[in-house]
Amino acid sequence: MSKITHTGFQSPAGDYEEDDIRIDQYLLRNPYATFVMRMQGDAMKKVGLFHNDLLLVDKSLPPKNNSIVVAWSNKHEFIVRRLLISDTGMYLLSEQGHIIGKKNDFTIWGVVTFSIRHHHWKK
Repeated sequence: MSKITHTGFQSPAGDYEEDDIRIDQYLLRNPYATFVMRMQGDAMKKVGLFHNDLLLVDKSLPPKNNSIVVAWSNKHEFIVRRLLISDTGMYLLSEQGHIIGKKNDFTIWGVVTFSIRHHHWKK
């Protein structure tokens, strides 16, 4: 990104100037382990993840209790769910209340770090 060059008188807000925002540095903490996936379905819309949103998924992050994760299910599909870790095991929870129970029913693939939604669709 280019830096703005000021001409004329100095802006009163000049003391508050920030560095350029580098979107890649902000979104990609580990670019070699971050993948973009498209959200399918409405199972997580209560947490703000909607159908067709782009998800940034970091495979290098360890999942924690309540992390939003992408998991590979034993039905051979990726699913996006909230991870619940308790004394009895790990569970995946949709925001609609559906639970996937046993750890052997899924494998954690990565942790969702950001989502991107398109707000200006062309018709």
